[in-house]
Amino acid sequence: MTHNNKLEFFWTAIPAVILLVLISYGLNVWGKIVNQDIKDAIIIEVYAKQFGWTARYSGEDNKLGNANVRFVGGKNELGVISEATKNSQIASIDEKIAKLKNQISISSNPAEKKLKNQRIEKLIKKKKTLTTYYVTTSQDQLLAAEDDIITKELHLPVGKKVLFKFRSQDVIHSAYLPHFRVQMNCVPGTTTQFAFTPTITTDAMKKEVENDLFEYVLLCNKICGNAHYNMQMKVVVETEEEFNKWIEEQSVNKISNL
Repeated sequence: MTHNNKLEFFWTAIPAVILLVLISYGLNVWGKIVNQDIKDAIIIEVYAKQFGWTARYSGEDNKLGNANVRFVGGKNELGVISEATKNSQIASIDEKIAKLKNQISISSNPAEKKLKNQRIEKLIKKKKTLTTYYVTTSQDQLLAAEDDIITKELHLPVGKKVLFKFRSQDVIHSAYLPHFRVQMNCVPGTTTQFAFTPTITTDAMKKEVENDLFEYVLLCNKICGNAHYNMQMKVVVETEEEFNKWIEEQSVNKISNL
């Protein structure tokens, strides 16, 4: 068969042009999704771990405080860095060290003493790490963290833009809100985000679909372990008045109260 340069040119050029159009369109849409005007958006962090979700609202200042996985411990399951979390975790470490020292003093087993001394060394090292992260966090960030609110349910005010920031403690999860047609990976060691505006309340949607049991839901859409199916969180879209009342009721869950 005779080689045809013209045919080969069109064979290559036409798919290349089609791909260029599709990629350009996709990048344009993606840019609109991730580069929205978010100056007035309510900031909410969604934290993923095997096998559940936790939300952190940015409080009255609408600023999230810094967080680090090394600060995870006790009630501070999101690793938020603040004076309150630092004090409570260091107090917990001191209590553990005192308990171990007491056990060493009454033990007559050299192997047991050695093991407990090693545990004390690890706790002292952790205490130093927590102190280092605390003193290297700016005062503004420490103050921003104090009024952050931790919840196990997502409430969103209808008609208000919401900026979601996603983190993961362990493996890659995927935050999927099927009714809003949005999804974002939650990646350990980094923060991802997207913003959108909910337009229909939960109550209105129940009437729309003629189902009083309807609920918006947040799911994990990436297989993350043997209890992956348990990663669900209820999402409530409500009026601004209802949202403000609910968020006020959550003040007991502020970081400053941990």
